[in-house]
Amino acid sequence: MAFVDPDSTSGNLVPTAEIVQAFPDDDLNSDMLHTNGDFFEAVSFSGSHQAGLQAVVKGDVDVAPISDQILASEIANGNANESDVKIIHESGAIPAEAMVVAEHVDQETRDLLTEFLTSYDNEQYFTDVIKVPGARFIECDMSDYQEIIELNKIINEF
Repeated sequence: MAFVDPDSTSGNLVPTAEIVQAFPDDDLNSDMLHTNGDFFEAVSFSGSHQAGLQAVVKGDVDVAPISDQILASEIANGNANESDVKIIHESGAIPAEAMVVAEHVDQETRDLLTEFLTSYDNEQYFTDVIKVPGARFIECDMSDYQEIIELNKIINEF
């Protein structure tokens, strides 16, 4: 098993929590899933979704989590073939990274930033940089990340 990075939500946090939940009788925890021989024969961190995909393609590892957007991009760019991999599980939607503003920033500036970002409509940017045609920035708050907070509690046993 090649997780992506200890701090990756889609490449470590979500897969770890979902494996723990999928095997309730095994009393798994994050440490067990990340220790050679405890659950997986061998465990590593690939460093990136793309590197994990290549490790699977080359046969160096059997399983690696990968973002669906990155997988689609890697296939579209010819870095992997659809036939090179078999999807064995898909998680629910994972909220994207948020942009945050420090508490000391005045409300007028916060409002200006929010207005700029939520009205930003450069399709080329979203297609080329975000890699999601039709995507847009939306306003969010901590409630949008509650599911991720709960997953973090599961794997850290709070």
